[in-house]
Amino acid sequence: MEQVKLLLKARSSGKAHFVFLFSESVSFPPNVHDMKAHYVTKEMLRRGIRVTWLTLGDNFKVQRKDGITFAMIPRIARRFKKASFWIRIAMVVSFCKLTGASAAYVDEWLFFRGDLNKFLPYESALKKAGIKFILDQRDPYIDYEISCGKLEPGSPLHKALTIGYQIIYKLADLVIVPSHRYERVMIEEEGLPPNKVFGTFRGIDSNLFKPEVIPTDLGSSIGGKKKFVIGWFGIMQSYRQIREVLVPLIKTMGDHIQEAHIVIGGEGPEIGEFTNLKETYSKWFSMVGFIKYESLPSYIAACDVLLCPVDPRSRFSRSSIWLKIFETIAVGLPIISTRTDVSNDDLKRLLGVIWVDGSFDSYLDALLKVHSDYQNYRMQAKKQAENFEEYSISRTIPRIVDAILARVQK
Repeated sequence: MEQVKLLLKARSSGKAHFVFLFSESVSFPPNVHDMKAHYVTKEMLRRGIRVTWLTLGDNFKVQRKDGITFAMIPRIARRFKKASFWIRIAMVVSFCKLTGASAAYVDEWLFFRGDLNKFLPYESALKKAGIKFILDQRDPYIDYEISCGKLEPGSPLHKALTIGYQIIYKLADLVIVPSHRYERVMIEEEGLPPNKVFGTFRGIDSNLFKPEVIPTDLGSSIGGKKKFVIGWFGIMQSYRQIREVLVPLIKTMGDHIQEAHIVIGGEGPEIGEFTNLKETYSKWFSMVGFIKYESLPSYIAACDVLLCPVDPRSRFSRSSIWLKIFETIAVGLPIISTRTDVSNDDLKRLLGVIWVDGSFDSYLDALLKVHSDYQNYRMQAKKQAENFEEYSISRTIPRIVDAILARVQK
């Protein structure tokens, strides 16, 4: 009863209210996978908007923390198994109506990602109840699955997903995608109305990624001697050109730059490509495992140059903006990256990036150039790091919230 009173009291405040929906439990402050929802939430709170994080959990629960209401919709008893799915949807809709929610915000990664049999009924029910629906596609699902080799273009599943997402887009009030270039793709290739899609870079937290970051000590990993440290940190998916670029560089780098040492950090399905090289190439290659988000800046700062290879053949790779580029430059270091559509669109004014065609030879050639004239390339990155506000969350997140409010208030 006290928890219900808490909800009713919050509604009586008269403030605008957004419900962030999650299909499974999330914590706050969140981990790296929840960061965008975190930043959007904080900006809404700053503007006096009420925010509830609503999770499909095990028990009914409501609590307040850091200005946010955290609520949980319980599972239904097994004896009602056939009806439980629809009962739970009704409970979510009732919760939104009871608390006076004007809109639901869904990060695609965190709400039945790829499971349209569950996603669509929730979206449809919320729309019928008059709740606006904001879909944030930081990594658009179909394109992402194709880039990872998990979905075959033209297959029956691909066709079914395409139809399903056409319905999702039609029902949604706003679709947020990760770049201006992606916005154009969604308008020109998917047929979304221009006022229904908003493409923008998420932004970098300048409180974490900044030139003043103290480098982590990589001495034991790289042998303790002064090295030219080449870094790569990320999720080890096939579209990252691990086999085409990173592995060949590990095998040959020491033959071209004597003091070079490549440091690899992260996890993912392609990790075996790296672990197989540990013993043979340990002289100029080491692995540092999974790195927590808050520790990443110090690992970047311990390098001299970073790499960001991606396979430009997929729409996902061509149209996405890679956080690693901005995280590196924000720390004041140069990065070598594959040239894609966004390099001539969203990123055309960005300093500190050495754009290459994506082949092994182009990466090797760029590394040799950076090594031979390092201070020049470092200076460009530092110059951009000193003028980074345009790419920081202090600028980008307010733009996202502005776009959401403009659509919801219509």
